[in-house]
Amino acid sequence: MAARFLFGTSVYITALRDENFAREFRPRYIRDIPRTHFSSIVVQELITRARTFRHRRQAAALYEPY
Repeated sequence: MAARFLFGTSVYITALRDENFAREFRPRYIRDIPRTHFSSIVVQELITRARTFRHRRQAAALYEPY
């Protein structure tokens, strides 16, 4: 059975705020999308913390594949 993943909000927030982390995290994120669960709570926290339209668009790009 393949491993499943669930990342916390802090991982996604860090990816949105830290370009170096995002660059390192992106290949794993894309590779693991089929095995990753995305919590509705994480979606709500990302939407709530988005301060601008750009932030909302970036957050949506993270959860739309799910």
